[in-house]
Amino acid sequence: MEERMKEQTKERAKERAIAKSGTRNSSLELLRILAMLMIIACHFGSRVNWASAGHMVFNEYWLELLESLGQIGVGIFFLISGYFLYERKNFHWQRVFKIARPTWFYSWVILALAYLFHNPLVATTTPMSQVVAQSMFPIFLNSYWFISTYIYITLLSPYLKKWLDALCFKEIVAVVLLSFLFNTGAATFDFFLTSEFASIGGVISSTIIFVVMGYSLNRFKDKFSSPVIPLACILIAAIILLAGPAVLAALARAGYQNTSAHVFMDISSVPIALAAVGLFLVFSRFDFRSKGINYLASLMFGVYLIHENNFVWRFIWQGDLFHVATHLTDSKLHFVLYSFKMILVVFVCCAVIEAVRKFVVAAIMKVWKG
Repeated sequence: MEERMKEQTKERAKERAIAKSGTRNSSLELLRILAMLMIIACHFGSRVNWASAGHMVFNEYWLELLESLGQIGVGIFFLISGYFLYERKNFHWQRVFKIARPTWFYSWVILALAYLFHNPLVATTTPMSQVVAQSMFPIFLNSYWFISTYIYITLLSPYLKKWLDALCFKEIVAVVLLSFLFNTGAATFDFFLTSEFASIGGVISSTIIFVVMGYSLNRFKDKFSSPVIPLACILIAAIILLAGPAVLAALARAGYQNTSAHVFMDISSVPIALAAVGLFLVFSRFDFRSKGINYLASLMFGVYLIHENNFVWRFIWQGDLFHVATHLTDSKLHFVLYSFKMILVVFVCCAVIEAVRKFVVAAIMKVWKG
């Protein structure tokens, strides 16, 4: 009990120091930016209708690696949520509406533009088109799985925190290990038996596991202070992810029919968790303040909402504007450079749009309040 009281006293002192500085630690905000770039990279690899050559070539191998980055990025976002969950004292409904408002805004505005420009996905039919229904009710109908999951966890957070606060370090480790065993372990074991990768349990949310790990990395940060831990996590994850596509190709030749990259690159897989935790630990060791980085990080939610909108992602990755799929036959160097260019173009354009939206909203609110 005495040790717990000392721990709480230290945390309160830390919170007061942060509040006095007026800005968040920019290292974690920089990590948010990196995570969003990873997610866009994943969509470059997964959203385009690539014409596969049917065998392992470098450009296809590169696409597999880019896809894995997205799962790491998602894991990082939920780790950050769990990290700050430990420091949160009270639940505020404003957090939910802060997420919901821009989600509704972009869904409804882009839907209106789709109608205006006669997008074929919005043809008036009965029953209603799934894309239109999701755009009208984006949160409830899971138009953005990440947003729906994030809001669910936000609503669940006060109860989750009470439960985690009551557990000791060993008990939380047991929760994480058991979750991975029945989620990832069962799916991997099933794959090697049947050539199918699917969670047998089916009831364990991988995102909640990341939240629990993020909470633990903050509350028990002294247990993760060794620089060996993040380096080992990143190294092991890198070896598995780099070798993953070649291993799956070999398994396919051996008779496995469903050698999906999800075996190594799913949000619930061990290498993704190791990479996300390793990167988080590296960035969390730095402490600096930058208003520029913090502002750019505040745009990341909008970047996700714009480029992952049901209409926008089809326009970017499958439309006639960029003809992305035609670049699969580029030379290795050109294809890598092209992928970086597209990732940055999408990132910058969406960030600018979100910055304009925030500026206009702030101006309207200023006039409204007089």
